[in-house]
Amino acid sequence: MADVQVTSPKYSVNWQDVLKGAVVAVIMAAMTTIEQAISAGVKIDWALVGSVSAGALIAYLTKNFFTPATVQKTIPNDQVADVKQASGVDLVIK
Repeated sequence: MADVQVTSPKYSVNWQDVLKGAVVAVIMAAMTTIEQAISAGVKIDWALVGSVSAGALIAYLTKNFFTPATVQKTIPNDQVADVKQASGVDLVIK
């Protein structure tokens, strides 16, 4: 049987989603800090950086919560039935 990665099912969030959301939050915080440093000098408003990070994390997790599961790895056609049965997810064949 093929090893297939799928995103979390619709209306759920897994740890992989949380980790990806944390990465997005860190990037957003860094971008906010850089923008502040460029436009206002060296003073950084850490409360704003934290709120932007939290907002980015919540937005990313909300998006993943409402997004249906998708296949992230291509598998041979002769293995689709086995993977579909094992994962319980509808696979899109292209």
